[in-house]
Amino acid sequence: IDEDREKMTIQDSVERVNKVAEEIQSMVIGSEEAMRIARIALLADAHLLMIGLPGEAKSMFANELLRRLEGKKFAITLKPGTSVEQMLGLPDFAALKKSKYSLVPRGLPEANYAFLDETFRANPLILSALLDILNERALKEGLDRIDTPLMWAIAASNFVVVDEAMDAFLDRFPFRLAVGEVNDPYDMYRIARAHGEGKAGLRKLTKPATTVSLNDVLYLREIVNGQNSHGIDLPPHVLYLANQIASQMRSTDQKGIALKRISSRTRVHIPDVLRISALLDGRDQVNFQDLKNSLSYCLVPSIMGDITKNKAFFEGVAERRQELAKVTNKTL
Repeated sequence: IDEDREKMTIQDSVERVNKVAEEIQSMVIGSEEAMRIARIALLADAHLLMIGLPGEAKSMFANELLRRLEGKKFAITLKPGTSVEQMLGLPDFAALKKSKYSLVPRGLPEANYAFLDETFRANPLILSALLDILNERALKEGLDRIDTPLMWAIAASNFVVVDEAMDAFLDRFPFRLAVGEVNDPYDMYRIARAHGEGKAGLRKLTKPATTVSLNDVLYLREIVNGQNSHGIDLPPHVLYLANQIASQMRSTDQKGIALKRISSRTRVHIPDVLRISALLDGRDQVNFQDLKNSLSYCLVPSIMGDITKNKAFFEGVAERRQELAKVTNKTL
């Protein structure tokens, strides 16, 4: 892999990523926002959670994206009865004979990319097992640790459980996309026409015209992280304003307990988000436009506590994104 990356160019890799976006946007009508967020999340090495009502093409979007990412894939629709073995592997019978329970990794621990559908229908045992894999890219069994090749995960759900216990799991997804209904008349016309032509719904799968290799992703991540000589310049004053914007999104109750915040796990992605925004637009330096185009677009604050009694979570995500955009415009 390293030898192949030495022959790669930024222009070619970015072009493949952007072509994949164009292909998916032509198939999943109205997915321009989702595709922008997904590209940034992928290159930022940060998992993506899509939340929205049923029938809004979340699964179609995720599946089409993963089809265009080269490498081993793992997809599962989670249910209350989903077992650890179904997702992580089979019991090691040789270990059982020695009165030790362990797994032979299979499924998610072998995958480069994963799609976890109906995430919040999973039982607590599954969600707990996902914490280490999503965060540390490792499968832990007692004191034993098995590193996994997971590059990126995308999850989808029609609802979300928001409480203190679930906040740790949600925080494994720094990027959260609120998938709403398509209300634009032209997009509705395009969907109806595409469905009539057999390009949407029950369509025959064809080989994708463009794919993004593991090397493409690793190479662009190196550029974003400054591990490559062809880095993206991030001026200190732009980063200062970005952190100032994130700080302004914090709110507390009368006792000083955080009601709304951007966690440290999420905030560390701010420099990457800004650099990726410039990279995808063909620039080698971040500017103020990236604050508007991407920061308020992707880094959505968490809400602490149970908000599901008052409004759907995905509506809250959209609302907080708008609020973050207002703070950005005011700061600039």
